[in-house]
Amino acid sequence: MAKLSTTLRRNLVTAYDEAEELHTNLTTMSDEELIEVKDVMIQRTLRIMKQLDKYVTDDDLVNL
Repeated sequence: MAKLSTTLRRNLVTAYDEAEELHTNLTTMSDEELIEVKDVMIQRTLRIMKQLDKYVTDDDLVNL
């Protein structure tokens, strides 16, 4: 793996951890449970985006 700055690595690890938790919730919870934790899941996605928005521009998203 390429050497990453401490800040970049920390942000990527944090985003990955949040995404992994979100994935686990989506694959293991019932529909009813998901509805109950909807706000928590929204907050989780916002934390992921906050960690990554330092590295992604609007142009990056348009050019996917």
